[in-house]
Amino acid sequence: MLVDASAAYDQPAGIGRYARNVLTAAVGADPGFAWTLARFPERFGPPPFPFDRDAPWTGVAVRRRTLPLTRRRADQLFFRLRAPIDLRWLAGGADVAYSPDFTMPPAGKVPAAVTVHDLAFLTHPQFAPAGLRGYLSAVVPRMIERCARVVAVSDATKQILIDHLKLEPAKIALVGNGVDARFFSPPLLTDEQRAALGLPGRFLLMVGTLEPRKNHLNAFAALDHLAKPERLPLVVAGRRGWEVEPILAEAHRRAASGQVLLLDYVPEAYLPSLYASAAAVLYPSWTEGFGLPVLEAMAAGTPVVTSTAPALREVGGETVWYADPADPESIAAAITATLDQAGSDRVERARQRAAEFTWARSGRALATLLRTMA
Repeated sequence: MLVDASAAYDQPAGIGRYARNVLTAAVGADPGFAWTLARFPERFGPPPFPFDRDAPWTGVAVRRRTLPLTRRRADQLFFRLRAPIDLRWLAGGADVAYSPDFTMPPAGKVPAAVTVHDLAFLTHPQFAPAGLRGYLSAVVPRMIERCARVVAVSDATKQILIDHLKLEPAKIALVGNGVDARFFSPPLLTDEQRAALGLPGRFLLMVGTLEPRKNHLNAFAALDHLAKPERLPLVVAGRRGWEVEPILAEAHRRAASGQVLLLDYVPEAYLPSLYASAAAVLYPSWTEGFGLPVLEAMAAGTPVVTSTAPALREVGGETVWYADPADPESIAAAITATLDQAGSDRVERARQRAAEFTWARSGRALATLLRTMA
């Protein structure tokens, strides 16, 4: 089994976390496979996320290969220039090839699979930078056609693959996200941690990359529609993405009055306690392929306000609060409802629902798919 595990080793955000968790579980689920984890590094040197170092694998043949091309050069070579280079020449032989991150370099006639997380560049092109939109629009459909199987992270993403790329349903396998056990009933942030992050006593929370699709601007505007007792500061945790200038400008303007606090990227070890310490979590994204922060907040026992996007409804079911992402007043009304019902059984039902999404189940599903392909 040859895996392009670059995202698992190098990406900090959602796709990286998916890759680390699903690969850890999949390798452990099928010790009969010989696994090769290949990495095209963002930068040469030790990986920032050496997920395999502490993986609980026993009796499994796992090889690691750091390849002599950066991720950027590999993308240029394989997907822009379409160079006829077999990845097995660099990483070693395999019967099956897989990537958890949209694209898989050519591996001869070996059957390949890729995970598609979303198709926002097709369904909501206004929220993707032109360069990325052009690249994905050219590469992803070609990749999907070449692969033997395509993995979708949700039924919503599966339906978009069928509707927009005319993919046969039988070619699509479902391997969704899970939620780690540490997100269930985590300890609250300590006084020292709160002081280090500069957090107020009570706060609302948004987690995710700062970019237009996450809808930070309407979340900020919703604060103006809250009654004064509910006008809690909004803590924003996430790395800066693309077209971030308007988001930062508005965040800094509101930071002066204490309405918004920017944390930048928060270490993964802090996340469970950060979720649990929030009065409510906001995730009014315009569109998602899954929506992992919604699931993690549900597990932590924190009320969630999210948008009506199909994937987010799929994750939250009847246990979270929904709002029209285009309407700040709708977002504010949902925030008010969550704060009024923070102690209700709805939050406990959300935690129980989150427990159904496990990385072990996802890993088994992926290992079974790859074994079938082999």
